Formats: sequence, C-alpha cells, structure tokens
Amino acid sequence: MTNKLGLAAIAYMLSFNAAANLESQLGAIHQQEKAEVLRLSNAAEAKRQRALEAENNKLAQQRKQAKAAAEKEARRKLAAQQQQQMQQQKLDAEALSDKNRKLTMEDRLFELELEERRMALDEKKAMSSARVNRADDFIDTDVQLAETAVSAKQAEIDIRKANAAGDNQLKSKVGDALIEEAKNPTEINIQVDNKVKENW
Repeated sequence: MTNKLGLAAIAYMLSFNAAANLESQLGAIHQQEKAEVLRLSNAAEAKRQRALEAENNKLAQQRKQAKAAAEKEARRKLAAQQQQQMQQQKLDAEALSDKNRKLTMEDRLFELELEERRMALDEKKAMSSARVNRADDFIDTDVQLAETAVSAKQAEIDIRKANAAGDNQLKSKVGDALIEEAKNPTEINIQVDNKVKENW
C-alpha cells in the first residue's frame, strides 16, 4: 500500500514535472512564435519603410528631374525668345536703316532737283538780264539790219530804174534812127550801128 502511494506520488510528481515542462516548452514555443511574428513584422515594416523610402527617393528624383527639365525648357524658351527679339531688333534696325537710306537718297535727289531748278532759274535770270542790259544793242542791230535791207532794196530799185532809163533812152535813139533812116537810109544805118555799138 505504501509502495502504491509512493509510486502514485512519484507518478504525480513526474506528471506534474512533465506538465510543468510541457507548459514551459509551450511557453517557449509561444515566445518563439511571438518573437518570429515580431521579427517578421519588423522585417515587413523595415521592408515597407525601405520601399516607402525608395518610392520617396524615386519621387524626389522624378521631381528633381522634372524641375531640371522645366528649368531647362524655360531657359530654352527664354533663349529662343531673346534670339527672336534680337532677330526682330536686327530686322527693325535694317528696315530703319533702309528707310533712312531711302529718305537720304530722296533728300539728295530733291536737293539736286532744287539745285537744277535754281541753276535753270539763274540762267534764265542771267539771259534776261543780258537781254535787258543789251537791249539797246539788239535794237541798234535790228535797226541796222532794217536799214541795210532798205538800202539794198533801194539800190535794187535804182538799178532797175537806171536799166529802164537806159532801155528807154536806147529805144528812143533807135526810134530816132529809124525815122532818120526813112529820110536818108544809107547814112542813118551807119550812125545807128555806131550808136548801138557805143551803147552795147
């Protein structure tokens, strides 16, 4: 009986120890599971943090690149605008220069035209002044020319009168000779021939 009680006590103690040992093992397993869960959770969190950090870095890099691209595009547009403005200023300057050259040329042509008109007017004034200054000379010349023409005409008239008078005288003498011939034919013919020879 005593042996049974002892064995029962031993069995109880063994079972108690086994139960305690099992509980301890279960507790250890539970602790390991909790630790593993924590480790996995921490690993997942770390991974998530790394992914988030990588995503943030990627976004930051993209933002940086986008900003750099925008700044580059802005600089390009500004340079293009400045180039266009410079080109426009150059074109405006050339147009203004052409306009000034054209105006200068027109001014020179106008001045030349005015100078030609002045010269023509001065020439007309000089000619008019010369005519006025030499009016008496022109008048005297015209009078002399008229007098010369009158003298020439008078000389021609005188010559014609003299010729007519000579002809009349000759005709008169011939007539007289014919009358005398009728009276005395032989003597009159000789006298008439001599007279004709003297006059001709």
